[in-house]
Amino acid sequence: MYFVQYHPLKEKLRERALSDREALPYLVLWNFCVLLLAILWQIDGYSGFLDPVNWGLLRLIAIGGIFYVYVQNGGASGFDLIQKYYVLGWVVFIRCMLAFILIMVAHYAFVEIYNLYSATLLDDLTEPIFAIILFWRTGVHIRDTAKGEAESPFPPQA
Repeated sequence: MYFVQYHPLKEKLRERALSDREALPYLVLWNFCVLLLAILWQIDGYSGFLDPVNWGLLRLIAIGGIFYVYVQNGGASGFDLIQKYYVLGWVVFIRCMLAFILIMVAHYAFVEIYNLYSATLLDDLTEPIFAIILFWRTGVHIRDTAKGEAESPFPPQA
């Protein structure tokens, strides 16, 4: 199981050599993290300025993100979308979490050092920004496994 490496996974997915047995741990961990985050949000009880807007925005991002990933996989001619999404999505999630943890630690350190009020617009927009980046990067890596079978209407991403 890989946590931060894409290339071995992308090669196996491109060649359709990743078995369901190999993909299962990614699915289990992905769902465990989703459940854990949901529990933590309930415990936190933070009701930010944009909380109701965030929930609606996150749902729109999820719908758009799923469509984007589907198109990056080749649309109707793509293959193994769900397996690719969970396997590559897990690695993208771990890498994004590491980056966001560093960004948020720096943000909160700045807030503490300068005695600023901690509930800022960045706090309210963290989840939507994270979700957009997560779908974007997952789509980029899924596109790399599609073997160029279908042209994407989206321009290539780095």
